[in-house]
Amino acid sequence: MLLLALLFFGVTYAQTPEEILKPRTGKQALVSDFTNTLTPDQKQALENKLVQLDDSTSSQVSVVIIETTGGRSISEFNQELGRAWGVGDKRFNNGVVLLIAKKDRELDIAVGYGLE
Repeated sequence: MLLLALLFFGVTYAQTPEEILKPRTGKQALVSDFTNTLTPDQKQALENKLVQLDDSTSSQVSVVIIETTGGRSISEFNQELGRAWGVGDKRFNNGVVLLIAKKDRELDIAVGYGLE
């Protein structure tokens, strides 16, 4: 039963790069782990730190872990992701997205112009 639940969860949680890039509505988590790399405790601890940072500064940081960019440049994928998800305040362009593409073994940090 547990194996079936884990298989079902894994299948429903896996998303293609195109699905990940779809704009999101409403309040979103600042930590999105599409690979289940982080434990629930690690994910929650990181989320709490990022919310605290968001509340105490004018910046918003999002951490995203995906399997692959699907052959796309990680920096272009990350810029598109930040815009699609609306990371940071649009007026101040103060969002940061730390993107890890696990299978591609790549990391990118996209910083809004307001923070440069």
